[in-house]
Amino acid sequence: MVLKQRFDFVQLNEEWVLKKMTIMGLRIQNELKGKSCFSIETHPVRKKNICTSRSFGVNVKTLRLIQESITTYAARCAEKLRAEKSCARYVSVVLNTNPFNTSGEHYNGYKSLALSTPTNDTAEIIQTAHNLLKSIYKKGLTYKKAGVIVGDIISENQVQLNLFDIDSNHHKKKNLYSTVDIINQSMGRDKVQILGKVLQEGRG
Repeated sequence: MVLKQRFDFVQLNEEWVLKKMTIMGLRIQNELKGKSCFSIETHPVRKKNICTSRSFGVNVKTLRLIQESITTYAARCAEKLRAEKSCARYVSVVLNTNPFNTSGEHYNGYKSLALSTPTNDTAEIIQTAHNLLKSIYKKGLTYKKAGVIVGDIISENQVQLNLFDIDSNHHKKKNLYSTVDIINQSMGRDKVQILGKVLQEGRG
């Protein structure tokens, strides 16, 4: 079918447009009709929680090595939250030994902390995850897997900042994260880990 003018496109059956031209074509048609396309916007169901975890390539004993992994996992959780324009009310950390190891002690560590204000701030989530890790880490054990979970997720538009949370750096940090997320999308996620370490050191 050849459309010679705007009128032809506007008069097409909406079901046909949706089938042949996808939701984007239907949005354009509605805009040309003078209708807001917001009503047909796709709204994915917001996740209840986001988990980033992985088994280590080798068994790990030292807290420092586990912290490096937790930094990466926490940063990726924060990145995913920002991508969905969401914030989390709590952060959890899991730390497990190898369940198939018959010669050592089995341990499944888990701890969660409710945040005073829901957040998607990389530095805050990393710092919280590190504190949780320190509270469940047992020296002498050999660990196989660790992870970070952020949960009780809400839209960032619903977050009411406490007066003590509002400072001159709030908007600067938000803009910084937006820029870094864009860079990560084109240059790889390793930059997130670097950012997390820098921000954490800056806060310490």
